Amino acid sequence: MAHCYQLTLKGSSAPSTLASVDEALCKHLGIEVHPTNWCMNWGNIEALGFAMGYDMDKIRSIDPSGPREELRAYLESNYDVVSWRQ
Repeated sequence: MAHCYQLTLKGSSAPSTLASVDEALCKHLGIEVHPTNWCMNWGNIEALGFAMGYDMDKIRSIDPSGPREELRAYLESNYDVVSWRQ
């Protein structure tokens, strides 16, 4: 799937790289950054939702996973999401 979304750190004018978002998530959650896997698989769950044009409420309604809530709250509090579909 094409990368059809951007996460921008609130207060910043430039979009964040996905790697920097992953590093920030790992740091916040106290998880070691993995060289090839996303923190708590966010790239295949939350990011896929963003790529499909979903907001966090829609992602929660599809996957109401309680253990992911801290990760989701961090993304919502710290990043603005822009999505577009191709």
